[in-house]
Amino acid sequence: MEEEKDNVLSAMDIANETSYWKSVIRICDAVSRFLDTRGYWDEAIRRNKQAAVAGEFINDEQSVAMCSGRAGTILHQRGEYGEAIRTYQNVLSAFRKIKDDNNVAATLGNLGLIAQSQGDYAEAQRLYNESFELEKKLGNQNGIAVSLHQLGELSLAEKDFNEAEDYLEQSFSIFRKLGNKVSIAECLESIGKLRFEQERYSEAHPLFDESLEIAEALSIKPRIGSVKHSLGVLSEKQGDKAEALRLFREALSIFEELSSAKAEAARQDIERLESESS
Repeated sequence: MEEEKDNVLSAMDIANETSYWKSVIRICDAVSRFLDTRGYWDEAIRRNKQAAVAGEFINDEQSVAMCSGRAGTILHQRGEYGEAIRTYQNVLSAFRKIKDDNNVAATLGNLGLIAQSQGDYAEAQRLYNESFELEKKLGNQNGIAVSLHQLGELSLAEKDFNEAEDYLEQSFSIFRKLGNKVSIAECLESIGKLRFEQERYSEAHPLFDESLEIAEALSIKPRIGSVKHSLGVLSEKQGDKAEALRLFREALSIFEELSSAKAEAARQDIERLESESS
């Protein structure tokens, strides 16, 4: 796909210029995950907005909401919370209007992620629970696993390690049965963070390593940056400041390329270690 990216996006532009709106949407649907995981976030936002406009031309409310929601996810990852919230709220209203409960549940979870990012744990809990209950009603195993993972991450943030372990292990088990490697990598990193918080450092390292191996095999650039940062935190804790600094710098390089909200934390880690060694 990497070799064909420019050709595919050129085809999308041609479809847009010639008003083949359905083709614009189909191409965007096909290429969006690739653009997101490979780190082409500017392009991903632009293309999803382009496809959302195409959907408006043909009154395709489902496509407008789907494309807008994908753009909202990247805005969230960049820390543009205000615009991401506005986008998700519009998307949620659209999915509710067309009675697309699967995507209602997913969007509630995404709004919960933003609330958690902003430190509003009570609102995050409310949104995660609403999403989880809907996923269980639908019997959507992947959605159930996503909700369990989100609840686990929230419990971890609140230092409730027993509850975090229960949620994350359930989530990981489902993702493994489904063969969802992208989510398996995410879950492995989360369990690694839990082991770190429990001071079980020798158990955290192989979990991070496995997550990184999957992320690198699938070229999931945001996950690669995230795990390298996690490994840097672990290396610093274990006293290997040179290795920690190397990992923080590699993570920062990826975060800056993505304009990720995680860049600031990596930058602060580097500045702290450099000041300690000077």
